[in-house]
Amino acid sequence: MNLNKVYVVTMYRWGDRENHSYVLGVYSTEKKAKIAGEAERVERGGNKYYPECLEFDLNSSNGQVRVVVSLEYYPYFKK
Repeated sequence: MNLNKVYVVTMYRWGDRENHSYVLGVYSTEKKAKIAGEAERVERGGNKYYPECLEFDLNSSNGQVRVVVSLEYYPYFKK
């Protein structure tokens, strides 16, 4: 586990950044973040909210972000 990284999962309605969204949570590992995002997607009906997971450096303001799970990962929703 890298203690210098955090993983933020945001859920987007219909996979659209212009629609309703909410932060599901902040996680200490990439695996936990992916599991939480997918579980929430399924719990919310499977096709209403889609997760995006981003990796950030802890205690940093340098703006470096890595996309762990992109909204485009879910090819079966309409954009």
